Order: sequence, then structure tokens, then C-alpha cells
Amino acid sequence: MEAISAVAASVSIANGTVGLMQTATKGVRSAYRRARLSGTIDQSWLKLGALSGKDVLLSAAEVDDIHAFLESDSVKPILALLAVGTVLSDAEEVVNGARVGFLNECKRWGIKSELKWAPKGDAIFDSVVELFRGVLPDAKHSEELHEEIEAYSEFLATPLRGQENEGAHRAYVGRLLALTGDLETLRRTAQLSGELAESILAGDQEQIIGHAEVDNQVSFDDLYVSRDFIDVSSEATEDSGGLVSSGVPFRVLIMGSPGAGKSTFVKFLTAGLANPQLRNPALPSVVIKCRDYAREGFSGSLVSFAAKQLTAEFQPVSDDALEALLLTGKISVIFDGLDEITDLPRRQDMVKRIHRLTAQFPSTSILVTTREVGYVNAPLNTKVFRSVRLQEFTYTQVEEYCHRWFKKNNKGHLVDHFLAESEAVSDLRSNPLLLSLLCILYRDSGAIPANRRGIYRECAQLLFHKWDAHRQIKQFEVMPDYTDRLMEEIARWIYTSSAAQAGLEEQVIIKTLSNYMVSDLGFLQSKAESTASEFLDFCAGRAWLLGVTGTSKHGGHRIFSFTHRTFYEFFAAEAFAREAENAGDMAGRLRKAYEKDSTSVLPELLIQSFDQTRTRGATNVFSSLCQDAAPPALLLRLMDGANLAPHARSKGFELIMRDWKLTLDAELFTALLQISGPARDHFQDEYLRPASGSLARRKFLYGWSSLQLSGSGNRFTGIWAPIIEEMLEAYADELASLSDPVIVNWLLGKGLTAKNPEEVWEYFVCYGLYGWVPGVAWWMIDGVFNTGMRTAPSPHLELIINGLVEDLNQNARFPDMVISRLRDSLEYVQAHRGSWIALDHPTNFEQVVRKMLSYVVLALTEGQDNEHELVNGLTRCWPELPTILAIRAASSRRRPRRSSSGISSHLVLDLPERLKKWTEGSVNLVDFSVFDDDPLGVKYRHLPPLHFKQEVGGVQRASSEGPAPAKHDFVPPHP
Repeated sequence: MEAISAVAASVSIANGTVGLMQTATKGVRSAYRRARLSGTIDQSWLKLGALSGKDVLLSAAEVDDIHAFLESDSVKPILALLAVGTVLSDAEEVVNGARVGFLNECKRWGIKSELKWAPKGDAIFDSVVELFRGVLPDAKHSEELHEEIEAYSEFLATPLRGQENEGAHRAYVGRLLALTGDLETLRRTAQLSGELAESILAGDQEQIIGHAEVDNQVSFDDLYVSRDFIDVSSEATEDSGGLVSSGVPFRVLIMGSPGAGKSTFVKFLTAGLANPQLRNPALPSVVIKCRDYAREGFSGSLVSFAAKQLTAEFQPVSDDALEALLLTGKISVIFDGLDEITDLPRRQDMVKRIHRLTAQFPSTSILVTTREVGYVNAPLNTKVFRSVRLQEFTYTQVEEYCHRWFKKNNKGHLVDHFLAESEAVSDLRSNPLLLSLLCILYRDSGAIPANRRGIYRECAQLLFHKWDAHRQIKQFEVMPDYTDRLMEEIARWIYTSSAAQAGLEEQVIIKTLSNYMVSDLGFLQSKAESTASEFLDFCAGRAWLLGVTGTSKHGGHRIFSFTHRTFYEFFAAEAFAREAENAGDMAGRLRKAYEKDSTSVLPELLIQSFDQTRTRGATNVFSSLCQDAAPPALLLRLMDGANLAPHARSKGFELIMRDWKLTLDAELFTALLQISGPARDHFQDEYLRPASGSLARRKFLYGWSSLQLSGSGNRFTGIWAPIIEEMLEAYADELASLSDPVIVNWLLGKGLTAKNPEEVWEYFVCYGLYGWVPGVAWWMIDGVFNTGMRTAPSPHLELIINGLVEDLNQNARFPDMVISRLRDSLEYVQAHRGSWIALDHPTNFEQVVRKMLSYVVLALTEGQDNEHELVNGLTRCWPELPTILAIRAASSRRRPRRSSSGISSHLVLDLPERLKKWTEGSVNLVDFSVFDDDPLGVKYRHLPPLHFKQEVGGVQRASSEGPAPAKHDFVPPHP
């Protein structure tokens, strides 16, 4: 029987037959994907023949009528419950409960229908159950479907399975059974889900800063730029669509830096989920701001708090109604700002509550956002939640936003000037919040401040002083003189008080501010309190900096908090700098701030703010930190943007280089690359240019080579290229003697002469400062077939590539660990996203490189359950590749193996003889036995060598000939 027979069955018709609508696997997979959450059935499962192997005949008219029945509002909820229940250990209870409801609905339908198929309801239901369970006897047609079902089953099982959650599992099954007997509740639940989705779409998106300042009316989508995410475990990059699959319920944690756009993405996501044109069926969301729940609803349940929020924003929703939505997966829950619960014990309690919610409602999609800093102190369960990192804007995204924003302001001619002038603060510009403010500043003044403090100050001035004036709104009369001081006092207070970080009641702020205004600003007591109250009223109407975030339980007083931590840290730094007695006092404050939160911008703001209030303030603070042997990474950060005397920088670099002699880590090296202006020139002059700087050059080039081979060094290439080229020319002999594999591979890629690495396999993949990276052999392939760079290689590199291919032709096999590391590194550099091209009239050397590409790619696929992602990208330059892999897979399942004569000649025409044998399944390219006793790859330095030709060994002697011309450059051309 065909695969479709066991699940969708065929139905005979007296007057003929109708052809299958879809292929078996595609039809069932489509039906399953729709059914498991939406409660719908694709008609394609209802075919011609017997239902579930039973002798039950249906006419064509009955098939259409049954389809309408399965799509009806009364049956959809039953099917949704069934889809969930069939993957539970207590499936039979759920199935039996659903059967009763299903048969009752069949009888009701039969009363109004002219077609009397209701007595066949049992057979129809059995077929639906088999559909959901994915019973496909022909495994070779259903591997993908089984994987999909298994993934869904594991998702539901994760929060429920295990002794600690057995009670939650039983409770969930019990509630499912209860719902199967209450069809009216199920109907109302489905209806409520649709109504909430419609309300979300109909409502206006809350303005974000960049939108509110645009002169012309814009929608949210006019300025929104699609975002990229990095999977924390795999380091793979993906867009937002991959985070919230329309099939399996999602459980995602999004981490991001301040101002990265986490909350803005939540707005985008909720609108997309609720849009039936983008997601069918539409899925409404309830967004719970963690800070609000911790302050206003912590004594109650999350369900009650969420129901009240939905009631306030859209329409009345009871706790029971929301629970039904959660139970059937008809609503998603988004927890925004987990980090904003600053009290650690309370945040840890919040994490436990989120975990309980996932266990209670395993069909509900849940997303959590947080800042990355401090997250490890109260993490979510990594077995339940997938963690991704929201990337800052790439240059392309910055460019896209600027074009949109300036065009909407009728200032399109400013885009190129803005991009050029903001390059000096490209790290700040990549932050979406600061980018939007920089655009506004540039439009109004035509200039960008020089350092971080200046940028934050101008942005704060824009938000608090110029905003209303620009929009012709009457301002608070005392604001021009005292607003900044009041904001600084509030920020200082919040920073030093953990209790205040959850928000401050207005009466408490008024009392504190009035006392400050009397003691420090010279106000009369009778005037101070009313002025403080007016100040808060002003803030309440303008939530860009300090805004109302809720009300207190007792008295209903407003709660105020800083809207963006970026500006809260700026005002706190201004207050601390003003209060500091001397440079030593400020150095102590700064170091404590760094130790408390190493990713905060407060240290840089503190030294820059202190420099504004004291003569040589930054130099004195920096010198004090050097005297106390502050962390090198901190010293590097402070050099960027602070006005330091050369002798102070020298002392800092001395401490950093002392640390380098012991070890060089990626964080420290990246921090070094980010220094700008005088600090960068100072480092180059003192450590990279002098003849005595060989150790510093080697350490620097080790980090630089690692970064370049990782494909991630493009953003630093422009500013460091001059000194790199200078070192390559001035110290060619010194560099040619270095044996670090990453340096060797990078030098060869630059067309220069270098020593052979200790192990030949290191031409394919090597270990550097940033982990495993592809070697020059791969980047040669990339250069020829991805970027289309058809420049001849250096003679040195050409000999190496020829030698590698010749040894592979002579049956050399890749050790499994080498291929595994190469596979990981290619995923990191996203090789599959390249613009792979076929070459017209390839040169002899390009044909050799094509053979090496064939060896590497086929080895990458060997032993893999699924084809490597690279295969899809390579089909543009190697159309026969999927067919070759299919022949290999089919040959490996048959005995005896086919001879090469059975393979179409055009498929293997250009392949070496060994790869023809590989295609027919008679040889392997990978040795899986080398590292059976070495799972961590400790023996990497002792890999079995390739039996290299002696002529390749002679390549070392080419070093006496000097470096090849720099035009032979096969270093990764872009990230």
C-alpha cells in the first residue's frame, strides 16, 4: 500500500476515480503542520479508497461535506486538542475524550446536512488520529515528517517530562480532557483568539523615538529595519522569521544590549503574529513588561496579571478565558525586559514563574527579552528556551535606516554626508536607539559630537530640552536652568539604591527633589515642592527619558523610571563626576562600576564627565587606575574618547603588553582594535613599528590573522590596513619565519611566503584566537568560486594547492575531527550564503581548485544525516551536486555497489577517478577512526600527515626569494 494509504487513505467512487492531489509525504506533512496547532485539516488527506484500511466508501460529495465539517468552528478546537494530545504519554485518554466530542458533532452536523455520512464518524476519526500520529509505513518517504513530529513531541515533552514536572504533566492532561467535553468554551476560545488578533492589528503601534521626530506622517513599517539574530549555541545567523516558526510553538530568549531594539522588535513581532496574511492562523500576543509585573502584580499569578492587561488594552478577558487560550496554544506570551527586575532574588523568582507557565501550558509560545549583562545570575532553562542574541545594526542596516529616515524628512541628500561623518563613532551608530537620535542631531545641526559623553549629552538635550521647542509645545519654566541637575540627582539615587531601580513613587521623588532644591539649588521650601511636582508632571507627558511606568498599590501614586538605561547612566555619571573629591575617588568609583557591570558604558562616561569638570581630569584618573593595576580591557576602553596625556597611555599600554606576554584573549584583542585616534597611533608607534617589537607584532598578527580568517574582520580592515601593509613590507623575513598556523594561512592568502604548518591539514582548518577558522585552502576556493576573484595565486600557494589535490587523488583521507571543525567554521562564516558561480573557460589552476572544492564539499557531506547547508548554495556553480549525493546515498544502501559505468557520464565528467568511486559508494573520503579515543581533539597536533610530494616540502626554500607581489590576495574579502 502506498504511504498515503495508512494516514490519509483512498476513497473509491462508483463512477470513477480522482487522482491524488499531492504527493504522500508533502500532503501529510502539510496537513500535520496545519493541524497540530491551528485545529484544521487539509482536505488532501481525504483521498479515494478505504478510510484507514476499513471498508468504508465515500462519495465525492461526501468528501467535500466532511472537509467542510472538519473546517467548521465547532470541530477545529477538538482537532487542536487532539493534535496536542497525541504526543503525550497519556494520549489514549485525550483521544478517547476527543472521540466523544467528535462523534457528537458528527451527529449534529448530520441533522442539517443532506448527506448522511455521520455513522462513518468512527472511521473518519481514526484516520484523523493516524494523520496526527504520522503513521507512515514507508520510512524512506517520511524521514522529514518523522523528524518534524519528533521535534514537536520533544517540545511538548521538555517542560512536562521528568519527575519534577510529573504533576504538571498530569494536570495538563486533565485540563485537556475537561475541555474536550466543553465545546462551547472551545468555540468561545477560538473566537476570542481571532478577536484579539484583529484588535492588535487595528491598534496604533506605540511610537518610537525615530518615528515621532519625522516631519512627515509615517507608519511603523516605514522605518522598521529587519533584524538579525545569532543563535547562542551554534553561532549561526538567522532572521526573525526563523525564531517563530508557524508550526512548532516557540520558546525563545532574546538577549541584546541597551538600545539594541529589543522592545521595538517585540512591537514588530506582535503585529506580525497577529496578521493572518503573514501567519495562518493569526496568533495574538500578550506582552508582559517584567518591571510592571514585579511592581504591580507579583503577589498574584501571571495569568491574572495578563488577563487584566488584555482587558485594559483590548477587550474584557477573564482568567478562565485566558487559561483556555493558553491551554490550546491560541495566544503567545512575551515577557519584555527580564533584566529590568533589578532585585536579583525577585528576578530569580520571576524565572521560576516563567518556567511554571511553560510547564502548565506546553502548547503556548513564549518569548523573553533581556539585556545580556547579569542574565547568568538568573538564567532560563536552556533545554526549554532557545537563546539568541539580537545583533546591532550592520553597516547595510544602518544605511537602510538612514535612507528611509532622511527620505521621510525630505533630507535624502544628507545620507552620504551623515554616513561619512558618523564613521568615527560607528560602534555607537550601530545601536538603533543612538542611530535614530544621531540622525535627528545631524538633521538639525549638521554635526556629530566627538566622544561618547558628547553624543549622550546632545541626545539627552534633544530629548529633554529641544524636543518640545521644536514641536512648539510650552515647556516647564525652570527647565533650562535646573532640569539636568534634577535628572542627575534622580539617576544618582537610582544607581546607588537597588530598591529604587524598580521605580520610584512620585511622592518620594517630590520629597527628595524638594530637599535637594533647597539645599543645593537655593529654592525656598514653599516653592521647592510645587516645582518638583511640576517637573514630574512635565516628565509624565514626555516618556523619552523619565516616564510613568505604573502606579503604586497603595494610594495610586505614579511610579517613575528611566525609559532607557543609556541615559540613566549618562545622568548618573554627570552626578558622580560633580561629587567626586579627587581623581583617586573617581578612579575607585569607576572601577567599582566596571566590576559591577563590565558591559556598561558608565566607566567611559565617568572619566569623560570628570575630565569636563577638572583640569587634566581624565589623565589623573587613568594614571590612578594604572597604579592600581586595573584590568587591561578596562584601560583600553577608557583610552577611546578620553583626553589622555601620552605618558598616561604609555603606562596603560605597558600593563596591557605585560598581560599579552602571559596570554592574549579575544576580548582584549577586540578592545584594542576598537581604540581610535591618538591611542591607536600611539600603540602602532610604540609597539608595531620599532625593530624591537617582534613579540608585539607576532601577538598582534596572531589575533589579526585569526579575525581575518574567521571572515569577521572587515569592519577593522580600513583603519588598520596602513600599519598592516607597512609591517608586511618592513618585516617580511621576520613574518615568513613565524609558524603559528593562522599566521601562516593568512600570509599565504596575502600572496606572501610562509613556513609550512606543522600539520598539512592546517591548510584546511586551523585554531586561532577566535576559535576554529577555515584555512587558506578554503579561502582559495571561496575566492575563485564565490567572489569570482580570478587573479592568479602566488607560485608558493599554487604549489601547495596542487600538492593537496594530488595527495587527495592518491587516496589521502580527511580525519573526522578535521572535517567536523571545518564544517563548524564554515557555518560560522556562513559560507552557504555566498554568491557561488560557475566559471566560463577556467584556467588550469582554477580546474585544480574545482577538484579541491569537490573533495572538500563531498567530505563535508559524508556521514551526515542531513546534507550540509553549503550544498544548497553550491548548486549554482555545481548543479549536479544534489544528484551526485543522491546516487551516493542510494549506492550505500545497496549491495553489491554499482560500478561507475552505471552513473550518467555527464554527472562525473570533471570528477577525479577517486570521486567517481566515492559517488558509486566504493570509497570514503573521511577517516572516522582516528579520534575515537580523543573526543576533544587533544591530538590535533599529531594528525596523520598527508604524504606530501617532496616538491611541496621544497616550498619552504622559496622564502629566500622574498614575498610574492601583494596582488595575490586570497584573504577573506568580506565577512
